[in-house]
Amino acid sequence: MADSRKDIPRLPRVMIVDDHKGTVQMISHILKRTYTISAHTSPSQALEQLGKEPFDVLITDLKMEEMDGMQLLKAGRKILPDLMVIIITGHADKNVAVDSLKQGVYDFIEKPVEPRDLLRSIAAGWSNRRMEMVNRRLSSDLRKINAALKVSRASFLAIVSKSSEAIIVTDLQGVVRFVNPQAEQTFGRNRDSLVGRPFGFALTSDRSTQVEIVRPDRKRGVGEMRVTGTNWEGDAAFLVSIRDITERQQMEDKLTRRRNALVKTVKELKGANRKIVEQHKALIKEERTKALLQLAGATAHELNQPLMAMLGNIQLLKLKNNVPEDAGSHLDKIESAGTRMAEIVKRMQTIYHDEVCEYAGGSSIIDLNHGRSTDEAVSEKQNPEGVT
Repeated sequence: MADSRKDIPRLPRVMIVDDHKGTVQMISHILKRTYTISAHTSPSQALEQLGKEPFDVLITDLKMEEMDGMQLLKAGRKILPDLMVIIITGHADKNVAVDSLKQGVYDFIEKPVEPRDLLRSIAAGWSNRRMEMVNRRLSSDLRKINAALKVSRASFLAIVSKSSEAIIVTDLQGVVRFVNPQAEQTFGRNRDSLVGRPFGFALTSDRSTQVEIVRPDRKRGVGEMRVTGTNWEGDAAFLVSIRDITERQQMEDKLTRRRNALVKTVKELKGANRKIVEQHKALIKEERTKALLQLAGATAHELNQPLMAMLGNIQLLKLKNNVPEDAGSHLDKIESAGTRMAEIVKRMQTIYHDEVCEYAGGSSIIDLNHGRSTDEAVSEKQNPEGVT
C-alpha cells in the first residue's frame, strides 16, 4: 500500500491576509525564513489564489473591511477543506474566540504578535493537522482495502464453491478454517464436522501427496493433495486443494501392467530367437558332419576295390618262383602298406551314425542311420531300390 504521507508536505505553505499592510509585512518577515508564504491585503485576491494554488495554513485578521476573518475561513474551507486557520486580532473578545474555535479555527492570537508564539502555533497546529490528514487517508485506505477484501472473499467463495476440487483452508497449526462443498463430499463429512478440527494430514508447502478420498459413487479413491501458503482473514494460513486422480491412477496402473507384460514377452521372444539361432547353428554343424561322413564312406568304398585288387596281385607275384630276391623285399613292403590302407578303409566304412546331437534348450536329434555302417548307408544311397 502507498505511503499516505507521501503527498502531504512536511512544512506547510502559508497564506497571510490582513488589510493592514504593516501587519502583513511583519508576519511575512517572521515566517519567510521557514515557510513558503503568500501575503495579501485583499481577502478576495487571497481567495482567488487559493483557487489556483494549494495552501495548508491561513493566517488572517479577524476584522477587515472587505470581508472578516470568519467569512474568509468559510469561503477558504469550501476551496480547501483541510485548510488550517489561525485568527489574529487586536480586539480580544473571549466569546468571539470560543465561537471561532467551535467553527474550526485552530488558534486565536492577539496583536501585537509575538514571533515565538506564532511559530509555535503554526508548528504545533500543522503537526496535528498533518496527523489528522494521514489518519483520515489511512482510514479511507483501510475502508477501501476492507471493501476490496470483501469483494475478493465473495469472489473466492463463489469460485471455490463451484470448483471440482476440494478446497480447504487451515491455520498454521493445521486446524480447518474453511471447506468448500467438494471437500465435504471428498471426506464424506459435513462442514460442521470439519471446521475447527485438525485436518489430519501433514501439510508441506509446494509439494503434492496422495490421500484417500470418497468418490461421488461413495467408493474409495485416490486424491492428489497440493498445499500452498496463503492469508485467511488477516492470518497466515495453508490453502489445500485435493483433485480426484483415481481414474488417472487406475490408467497408470493398467499401463504399468501392460508394460511389464510386454517386457516379459520381449524377453521370452529374445530367448526363443536365441534358441532358434543356436539350434540352427547345431543343425548346420550336424549336416556338415553327415556330409563329411558320407564323403568319407564313398571315398572308402571307391578305394577298397582297387586296393583289394592290388593286394591280390601282390599275393600272386609272391607265389611265383622266379621273383628276384630284392623284388620280393619290395613286394613285402608294398603289401604291408596296402594292408594298413585296407584297415583304414575298413574303419572308415564302419563309422556309425547313432551319436546323439544335442541342441539348444536341452533338445536332441538321433541320426536316422542308427546302427548302420557308412558303407551300408552309401550303398543304400547308390542303390535305393535294393537291386543286387
